[in-house]
Amino acid sequence: MSEKKFNYKGVGEIGYNYGGLFIMEHEGKYYWLIENYNTDFEDLSDWLEIDKELYDSLVAYEARRAS
Repeated sequence: MSEKKFNYKGVGEIGYNYGGLFIMEHEGKYYWLIENYNTDFEDLSDWLEIDKELYDSLVAYEARRAS
């Protein structure tokens, strides 16, 4: 089994047929991705850059949801 290139995590139950919403921080930048049938989680070009404020809001949302 290969090791993940990126450290990403799912957010809540946001999604559709093929998968959900994922976020990650990588080299000081923030990204999100909505999984599709052909998503390559290890290809940075599949991710969209977002600002830190949105990333932090999604992390806080997930923390509240989990408690």
